[in-house]
Amino acid sequence: MDKKEEIMLTAIQFFSEKSYFSTSVQEIAEHCEISKGTFYTYFETKEELLIQVIDYSRLKLFEHTMNLDFESTLSPKEKLIKKIVMQYDVIVENKSFIFMLLGTFIPQNNPRVSELIDKIHITTLNWYKTCLLEAYGDKLEPYTWDFTVILQATIKEYLILAIKEDKHLNSEKTVRFVVDRLETLIDHTKDVKPILTSDKMSEFESFEEDINFISPQEQIHQILEEAEKELYRLSLSKEDYRESVSVIQYLRQELDEKKPRRFIIKSLLLYLKDIEGFEILTKRLEMILKSTYL
Repeated sequence: MDKKEEIMLTAIQFFSEKSYFSTSVQEIAEHCEISKGTFYTYFETKEELLIQVIDYSRLKLFEHTMNLDFESTLSPKEKLIKKIVMQYDVIVENKSFIFMLLGTFIPQNNPRVSELIDKIHITTLNWYKTCLLEAYGDKLEPYTWDFTVILQATIKEYLILAIKEDKHLNSEKTVRFVVDRLETLIDHTKDVKPILTSDKMSEFESFEEDINFISPQEQIHQILEEAEKELYRLSLSKEDYRESVSVIQYLRQELDEKKPRRFIIKSLLLYLKDIEGFEILTKRLEMILKSTYL
């Protein structure tokens, strides 16, 4: 992890726990073991740090779920559920950023901050709309945007309960329950005028994404990097830490082979699953591995 990323991750933690305005540059610098002068070589102001933190986290929340591709044997509905589960888990894994947005007063006089918050909202809705269209197609018409808002808003409320209220919700059971209920609405909504037409949602439909989609192989590489960083933060013995790092390195080496051996990948993944605090991360990794190697 480079120093700039360390500063941003530290800022997310402080902003989520204390709020943006109650956190000083000095506190962040001291935690990162740098001087205030060094801090300002990376970020001109604390507000500039906030802007980059929001953009960094925005990209992280979406780049892993924008181009997911699952095995062709899955039904469109099952693919939809898996995509939303992946997004759900990524958000829970980055709950400090969500805490920051929910719990801190974001400066409203900076147009760049407002623009980024709007981008998160628009990108989220457009992503849900795309996922629904891939699963149900013309069945959604003329209620595509209405069903999109219902799905996104419902998942959002479950996420808030899981993150802010510390409710331990199984992501797959939660998403499946919501999608099943939504499917009932899709099948039984007729002869009612839609609330959200394309005209009303024109600014959403014309929005151009600025997120660089990454391949499954790149996603796996990034997750393994995240895993190594997370190991450093966990309270492991020196022996367990060294062993766990070795497992990640062995997995990376195996995946780089021309013909990766499935039984080795599965064995190494089982080891990582047993590490306390690694559940969500290994679940994401396994989901991508299943679509590419397993």
